[in-house]
Amino acid sequence: MLPWLHRIHFLNLDIVAGVIASAILAERVCHCTLPAGWWFVIPVAAWLIYTLDRVLDDNRASGDYPTLRHAFHHRNRRPLLIACIVLAPACAVVAALTLPPFTWIIAICAGALVAIHHLAQHLFTSRWLSVLKDVNVVVTYTAAIWSVPVILSPDPGPVVFMTIACIVLVTWAIVVVESIADVDIDTALHQPSVARALGPKGTMAMVTASIGLAAALAIGIMTTDLPAGAMLLLMCLATTCLPMLFRSGIDRPITRLLAELVLSLPYLLLFFAR
Repeated sequence: MLPWLHRIHFLNLDIVAGVIASAILAERVCHCTLPAGWWFVIPVAAWLIYTLDRVLDDNRASGDYPTLRHAFHHRNRRPLLIACIVLAPACAVVAALTLPPFTWIIAICAGALVAIHHLAQHLFTSRWLSVLKDVNVVVTYTAAIWSVPVILSPDPGPVVFMTIACIVLVTWAIVVVESIADVDIDTALHQPSVARALGPKGTMAMVTASIGLAAALAIGIMTTDLPAGAMLLLMCLATTCLPMLFRSGIDRPITRLLAELVLSLPYLLLFFAR
């Protein structure tokens, strides 16, 4: 039996938690209220994308399952696919009934980015493709969460876009740190990755630069919204600890779970009035 913390990560529930937490932050800085359906559609859509990506990873493993995550998705492939088949139309129906029409344009654009991501993975083998692939992941993740709040915002000022930039940089730093931790596995599976493309020094330089710029933005945001800025700064500090966490010898699923949960820190904003 897998520990329950492993299951949370393998089932991508940490991703869902991060999406909802980011929406709490988005509502705060955009001074808007998201449609009720958003809280179902976007988290479920994120879960579907990540789960299907993991299932495709299982296909690419070709019977060799180098991690517990690959083995989990191989063993549970059928129930996961059934869940996707049930949730995908439910997600579309709820979106059609509850979300503004412009969200369909956003959904089509996000879907196109995901499709490009997977097509590029299968058609090209350039080591630099991995950098573009992971940039695409961060852009899609951010656009899916923030596009509706920005559009609904009565006055999307500089703080909104500073916050988005800060979240993009922190998310990118997390992706790169995870790439460093997975470099041996990616090499064994012949998968492109940022760490393989840039090398150890290049990836750490990118992480440092991303966190440094994100921290500077967070400090700037604190002058307008102290709780939001302080929370973003806390996210930056937590991200700086991730390389040490991955080198600590703690089980890989737990370290990846903790890394993904950095994006759940905005739940702390529930304790502060807007």
